[in-house]
Amino acid sequence: MAYLGIYRNLNPFSIEKVAWGDLAVTLLVLTVAAGLFLGSGIQFSLIFFQTNWFLFSIITLTAMEIPVLLWLLRDQADR
Repeated sequence: MAYLGIYRNLNPFSIEKVAWGDLAVTLLVLTVAAGLFLGSGIQFSLIFFQTNWFLFSIITLTAMEIPVLLWLLRDQADR
């Protein structure tokens, strides 16, 4: 949501503001994941290996955010 609405309409656009927003969202997601999975011992599968909730959250968030970030940067370069 942030990439499609908030970040896209920043005036003036600043990659620093995007980075701070991403940090805030990441911390929120990690807090929720910790509340659900910390100490549970649950393993998550990333197809080729098993990992804990923390690494799973970081890897999947990164995989979801990078393509959208690249799109946003290209969109801002065209403006």
